[in-house]
Amino acid sequence: MYCVKCGSEMAEGAQFCTRCGTRVDAGQPNAPQADTAQNVKENTGNTALILGIVGLALTFIISIVGLILCIIAITTGNKERKILPTEKAGKATAGMILGIIGLGLFVVSVVIAGFAMSAFF
Repeated sequence: MYCVKCGSEMAEGAQFCTRCGTRVDAGQPNAPQADTAQNVKENTGNTALILGIVGLALTFIISIVGLILCIIAITTGNKERKILPTEKAGKATAGMILGIIGLGLFVVSVVIAGFAMSAFF
């Protein structure tokens, strides 16, 4: 049995989709719809891209918030890349890459701060 909203496979007799939470109707077809990405609220990968940009910018200003947003951008981008067709996954991939860059910059800034602090002690 498959969810009509996200297309994920569900256990027989399930009342809700474990992936998106959609309630299962009794007359639901047992095959996924042709374009499941269309059913996920016209997901275009913008979420991961926006999180990646904001996370990268905040890595310099408020490091811990930037770090959290970068991690969320990476995980969201990965999920969106799995849902979206290949030709529409570009923004999700870009968001993931920006999240990875922000994460790397956070690590570099922590290392530099550590060296700078050790010079004073």
